[in-house]
Amino acid sequence: MSEADSKSIQLLLETVSWLSLSHPAEHDLPGPLGPAPSNGRAQEVASVLARVQTRRAEELSRRGIALSDAHNGRLLLLLVDMNLMDGAASAVSNGFFDEFNLPPIATWVDLRLLGPNQEKALLCWVPELHIPNAQAGIDVNPEECMGWARELAPDLYRDLAIGVKGRVHLVDAA
Repeated sequence: MSEADSKSIQLLLETVSWLSLSHPAEHDLPGPLGPAPSNGRAQEVASVLARVQTRRAEELSRRGIALSDAHNGRLLLLLVDMNLMDGAASAVSNGFFDEFNLPPIATWVDLRLLGPNQEKALLCWVPELHIPNAQAGIDVNPEECMGWARELAPDLYRDLAIGVKGRVHLVDAA
């Protein structure tokens, strides 16, 4: 059975399209998707994510923006319940991660359940420009609650890569 359903593929394409609206030299990612979460707990993340998904789809439709093709980036996973929210990633990532170790809400794609324990994992799209900052945050994260989807969830990664092939370039694709 496929780890990535058509909804997740659609959400990924919408996220890539939304993030393609910013100028590549800008550090800030495009808004307006509303306020960031007030904490990093799973319930708050799920609530903010639902709002982001809806708002992003509405804005893309309102602006008449077609889903983008050929953008480079990587898929990040954050295991929400393992996150200590200690801000360690924020300190070294030039602000890519916030004080709760969460990436910018504009990068959020979907909330997935992974593995036999059904761990809540926030799937995010990291544009190529921001990969070094994201990697710096991953490298200092003591609880190892974040990492690249290719390593943390290879089946999900493979299915998403197949689903967006020819439309999105995963820079870590083999």
